[in-house]
Amino acid sequence: MFVIALPLACFVAISIWRWVALIGVLLLVLMVELLNTGLEKLSDHVTSDPHPAIGRIKDMGSAAVGLSLLLAVGVWLLALAERFGLM
Repeated sequence: MFVIALPLACFVAISIWRWVALIGVLLLVLMVELLNTGLEKLSDHVTSDPHPAIGRIKDMGSAAVGLSLLLAVGVWLLALAERFGLM
């Protein structure tokens, strides 16, 4: 995804700050995903048995990834709309 988005961001962004925002939100998604993966691996290491509290913690990590993806989609859609004169 990042390999495709980097050159695409150069085309979509109409200023350096918009390029930074487009790439920045993608890096944010990757960082949140790495943290979520670490959280899940640690939870699995602590106990492999189903535990309600650990299940909620894993759900919260997944929700954080989902929210970061929503932010990334929003920023990219706004940048695309601005680039093609829809705003």
